[in-house]
Amino acid sequence: MRATGIINPICMVALSLLVAISLTGAALAGSSSGSAAQPTPRSYPVKGDWRNLSKLKPDLTIQKITITPSNPTTKGVIHISAFVLNRGPVAAGPFQAQLWIGGSSTPEVFNIKGLAPGKSYEIRWNGRLSRPLAYRVRAVADSAHQVKESNEANNSLSKDFVVKEPPLVHVTSARWKPIKEGNKTKMRITVFFSGPVDRSSITDVSVFRFYSYCRRGNKVVRGHITWQSNTVMQWTSYDDTDQFLCFDPDAVFGITIDGGRAKDQYGRPLDGDNDGRPGGTYGEDFTWIG
Repeated sequence: MRATGIINPICMVALSLLVAISLTGAALAGSSSGSAAQPTPRSYPVKGDWRNLSKLKPDLTIQKITITPSNPTTKGVIHISAFVLNRGPVAAGPFQAQLWIGGSSTPEVFNIKGLAPGKSYEIRWNGRLSRPLAYRVRAVADSAHQVKESNEANNSLSKDFVVKEPPLVHVTSARWKPIKEGNKTKMRITVFFSGPVDRSSITDVSVFRFYSYCRRGNKVVRGHITWQSNTVMQWTSYDDTDQFLCFDPDAVFGITIDGGRAKDQYGRPLDGDNDGRPGGTYGEDFTWIG
């Protein structure tokens, strides 16, 4: 039989099916061997339908409140910050925020021009609280309800803190050391305080006093006072130690500080005897082995 150039229509259909099956099998084998697959749509952790942006809303909240220092006192400046965060997928327009400090009848008001998605804005208050009490600070976002939000129930946050009187200043330690000045050997006393002291309140003899103990009687020795800082004082004798120390065989001497007359940086008496109350006298004796 002679071959002709005409192909049977049934054979054409069968051939097409075989080609389609072969191509499908090749595609499945390629995806399992690590070739790039079509990306899978992700679900975003925000409320609203991304297919209809007009329905999406901002979500303003107070992220956190910070108070510095961590142990505020009635004498120091307190820094309070609150961070307003937009958790929503779209920007918020202009709005107000508030900070309520303690028992204040009126808040601090802040006008914020707007806030982009995922961005935060810091509002701050700096000041003093003169009464030693427990306080609460409350921060409010969108306090005037200017922004339509996806969640209106998370606009405020509160934090409690305690303001105390600063601790009374007392002497933490005192050291002595003989020093050479020319041909003289003088006595130097270094006194360390627990906090800043009003330097002008401590004077030689009347507030700070150096004693030399001798058999024939105690001596009050004069000297001059200098300061390394507001917490470190130095007293140096005017005279050579040979003129006031009594070695028998050792020399015993001491110092006192009148806590009622010495003052801290706030004008309060020092806690001289370290009993937790203002006033009292600090005293310490030393021995120079002869």
